[in-house]
Amino acid sequence: MKTKSKLCLYLADLTHTYIALANGSFPLGIGYVASALKTIFEDEIELELFKYPDNLEEALKKSPPGVYFFSNYMWNQNINLFYAQKIKELYPDTLTIAGGPNFSNDRDDRKKFLEDHPYLDFFIVGEGEIPSCNIIQNYINVGKNIKKLKEIDLVSTITLLPDGTM
Repeated sequence: MKTKSKLCLYLADLTHTYIALANGSFPLGIGYVASALKTIFEDEIELELFKYPDNLEEALKKSPPGVYFFSNYMWNQNINLFYAQKIKELYPDTLTIAGGPNFSNDRDDRKKFLEDHPYLDFFIVGEGEIPSCNIIQNYINVGKNIKKLKEIDLVSTITLLPDGTM
């Protein structure tokens, strides 16, 4: 009997560390999301949480994630987008998902943000626990196919479709 491999999920709320620690707080948001995912998917997934870029760099050298989630705040948006782009370039089949409060309420601004960052597959709007579980369940259901996943109307998420619509 073949053993089913676990889906590897990386969740990041990165902080800048080059001069001083920019934000030493515990990444509570991704902790809640991780807890919800682990509760629902138990042994089907493997989770790693990251606060420091060096730790994420080391993990990426060892094993690519199947899914990369990150929190998007005004103080860490650039560093998180840098890693999302890097991960997508190195591992194009990795599902990339952003979430957090640093996302405009204006539809045109949201569309422009996704157009400017084509390596982002989804942005979760509002609380992330239930939408994250919904995304992962649907991702598994469509055979971990990002294109097919984007064809599903997922509650509390925004994606840019091939025809340029959201």
